[in-house]
Amino acid sequence: MIYYRHGSRDENKIALTFDDGPNPPITLEILDILDDYDVKANFFVLGKWVKNHPAVLRDMYKRGHLIGNHGYGHDINNQGFEANQEIIFNTIGEQPLFCRPPYCYLEALKVASHCELVTSLKLKLITFDVDPDDNHMPGSDVIFKKVIGACQNGSIIDLHDSSEKPEEQASRPLEMLEALPLIIKSLKEKFEIVRLDQMSLVPIEFKEDSL
Repeated sequence: MIYYRHGSRDENKIALTFDDGPNPPITLEILDILDDYDVKANFFVLGKWVKNHPAVLRDMYKRGHLIGNHGYGHDINNQGFEANQEIIFNTIGEQPLFCRPPYCYLEALKVASHCELVTSLKLKLITFDVDPDDNHMPGSDVIFKKVIGACQNGSIIDLHDSSEKPEEQASRPLEMLEALPLIIKSLKEKFEIVRLDQMSLVPIEFKEDSL
């Protein structure tokens, strides 16, 4: 099983990724920030939230961002890639080419025999190499420092514009949202921020000790 956690270290390109949306109004605020800095990002969306907020997904797509498949309901054992693929296609008229497993738990793909499904859907498995742990709300300063301190050529940064839990959707992304403008401004001084399909992704063969 092949996956990708970063791009070429020889190119000064990096990717911002956001998991678990769409989640208005926070996702819409992120889209406005990205517009302000003329940056394209990558959104790994959950099917259950796309069904609730299809207009937000269409807005992401129309603004030029890459849409990825994060499964239907963030369930490791019932990932719902196929269902979400259909939901996304019915919403924007385009099939995602990239997916990210819930919790980036690649081992579940092998245990639950989901690997064949991902292959049949022709999806590239994306993880990340920069994790500021923003979903645990460590503070906007900590999020900023972790991102800037860990980024290098080819980095894929994992952020969250929502939560799989409805009760956390309004609160969990707030610290990330506060840090985001400064993160983008600082990163743009060193790197080109791009969509995943604009990176030379480095394939990695999945092994238990390779994560």
